[in-house]
Amino acid sequence: MKKKVLSLLLAAVMLMTTLSVAAFADEADNNVLHIDNTSKFGVTLDRELAAPVWKSSDTGVLTVVRTGRSKLGIGDYVKVNYWVEVKADSIGVAELTLSNAATKETAGTVTVRVIEHDFSESTVVAPTCIDEGYTLHSCACGSSYKDSITQPTGRHTPEPIPAVEATCTASGLTEGSHCSACGTVLTEQKETSALGHDYKTGTMRYRDGNGHSHGYVNDDGPRAGDCMLPRYRVHECTRCGTSYDENLPPIGHSYGAGTVTAEPTYASNGTKTYTCTVCSKTETEALPMLKLEAPTLSISTSAGHPKLTWSAVDGAAKYWLYRSTDGVNYKYYDSTTKTSYTNLSTDIGTTYYYKLKAVTPCTGGSNTSDESDAVSIKCTPAAPTVSIYRTGGK
Repeated sequence: MKKKVLSLLLAAVMLMTTLSVAAFADEADNNVLHIDNTSKFGVTLDRELAAPVWKSSDTGVLTVVRTGRSKLGIGDYVKVNYWVEVKADSIGVAELTLSNAATKETAGTVTVRVIEHDFSESTVVAPTCIDEGYTLHSCACGSSYKDSITQPTGRHTPEPIPAVEATCTASGLTEGSHCSACGTVLTEQKETSALGHDYKTGTMRYRDGNGHSHGYVNDDGPRAGDCMLPRYRVHECTRCGTSYDENLPPIGHSYGAGTVTAEPTYASNGTKTYTCTVCSKTETEALPMLKLEAPTLSISTSAGHPKLTWSAVDGAAKYWLYRSTDGVNYKYYDSTTKTSYTNLSTDIGTTYYYKLKAVTPCTGGSNTSDESDAVSIKCTPAAPTVSIYRTGGK
């Protein structure tokens, strides 16, 4: 680290040593100074002066403005730069002398030549709505002056402000204009509404049990096995590409009218089978067993007892008889497999009411018809039987 610092200091000392006479302004290249300009000049010494003084040999050409110094020391090694800032007052040549007032010795000199400006480079600046026009004459030293002044035009110079296109979600701006010189807005930009998304109807898709997405054979029909899988349709904006999924219920099976695969009977239900035309899945529907017709009941008397008769009911295996003595409250009375029934347990003078049901055993119980219409009869004594025969020819 110490070696690096020492190397840097030695480089700085060598640089100052080479600057025995130096100019410190761009305009003072080659010790030439343009009239009315100022610049710095200097002398580098390896010692300090007790009373440094700068003087111009011709104060009419160069005037001393101010002086100063900078010092660099490394141990016993010293370099001091003494500088003077002067102003060029007239064309000519003057010598700047650095001396030690204490010893009257001359420490260094700098010869400076003052020359006239060269304003051969000219630039014409046109007037604007608010600024004057003029011709600018420039010298290489940076000095310049203006002439040929013209008044501002008072007329704006339109410059377009580009329009901003609206997007699906952001508003836009119409084209406007402003003055390129003063910035005055000449045509206000107007806000345009956001366009909104322009969604096109996409293709139908579905997700399988693993969450994978699949497409349909076409937009109207699913592939085999897809009937009950969740569907969705992808809608994508034609302008910005934004999309969303429209979730839809499954298409569902297409079963058609179905086919009776087991005919119903009086003892069991039938079966109707529906087969999906897409995925071949089947569903069955139970067809109700055949309904027994209600018997048509007739009543008469037999030896003073009610006698019931009826026609056989198709599919019936037996018949249930219900009896009432008030025509309202019927109770199960008896069962028979025949098509007639004589009620022997009756009382003379009592009116009996009867209803009948056709019955056949079936899966899970009995298949019964509706009750027949009620019939009734009043029990009366049986008519006596008279027999005539002869005895002894009489």
